[in-house]
Amino acid sequence: MPDLRSCKKRFTTSLPNNLLSPFFIIMQKTKKSIAKRYKITGSGKIMRRTPGTRHLLRNKSTKSRRRSGADKPVAAGFVNAIRAALPHSH
Repeated sequence: MPDLRSCKKRFTTSLPNNLLSPFFIIMQKTKKSIAKRYKITGSGKIMRRTPGTRHLLRNKSTKSRRRSGADKPVAAGFVNAIRAALPHSH
């Protein structure tokens, strides 16, 4: 890999200074739509809200309405995709 510092004059107008070092890191952005829907607990579990509590509640039983108030863990098949979309969470 060529030393980018020796080519600094050529790149000065097109690249910012932090990208001229050979070991720069490109950070992944957080997907805000996923960050609003899922929360990561202190122990590392990913929790989601229970759907179906916006309207038509008279048709739902008291038991299902009560249980929908609590957050639920995300299924194992979705965990890796959600963690990849939330790179700055623990």
